[in-house]
Amino acid sequence: YTRYPSGTFLGEQWMEGGLMLPGGRLVFSIWGAKNKGENWRCGVLISDDDGISWRYRDVAYEPDLNIRDRPDVSAGFNEQTLFLTKEGKLVSIIRGREKLGRLEDSPKDTWFFRSEIGDNGETWSAYEPTNLPGTGAASNGLTLPDGSLLQASRIPYSREIYPLPEPDLYGLHFSRSFDEGKTWKTEKFIQKDPEGMPFTNYYNAMNGQFLQLNEREWLYIFGQFDVKEKVYRLLSCRLSVQR
Repeated sequence: YTRYPSGTFLGEQWMEGGLMLPGGRLVFSIWGAKNKGENWRCGVLISDDDGISWRYRDVAYEPDLNIRDRPDVSAGFNEQTLFLTKEGKLVSIIRGREKLGRLEDSPKDTWFFRSEIGDNGETWSAYEPTNLPGTGAASNGLTLPDGSLLQASRIPYSREIYPLPEPDLYGLHFSRSFDEGKTWKTEKFIQKDPEGMPFTNYYNAMNGQFLQLNEREWLYIFGQFDVKEKVYRLLSCRLSVQR
């Protein structure tokens, strides 16, 4: 392994996926420590020349070091899921870390946060919590034809936050928002693989991605990682939206 110093692009900053806006602007999410010793923040990289040059804009940052569990280990805002609404607004759903939005009865879980913008990524609103609990993994989402937002994430550690069909199992949680990401409701849980093998721990269903097949169909592709049963493979489920 090569260890890079904190606060460098290779050491403590991570670039994620993004969007191309109708006018051609590229907006990619990024998170990490802007300067050595600071908390993590999340932001976007913006390009108006097909990726030749980029500029950075903050989305969410909490400078208070008291959000850390350990003083020498960074905490803060992590991965984002970017949505482009039917009205042309950008919405970011953001995963927090450690004391930043932690659930009182489930210390491994935090609430997802939200920020929005109407000027194509330049100036973001103050972050606010949602009613969607997060875990130590990123979420992934898309804007459906009716304008609602669909998000896929891992089922939280908490056994109380949702009425799980299988209370002892983990897996995937698909949730939907009709108010641009402010509130969310459950659409579906997936807690077993295609052969009926249960997802018995948080890591059995890994982070995934949506792949659009046509105007009203998508695949959600994710990894199954089961050390106990020695199963390591990609799975997918099909999402269809009725007219």
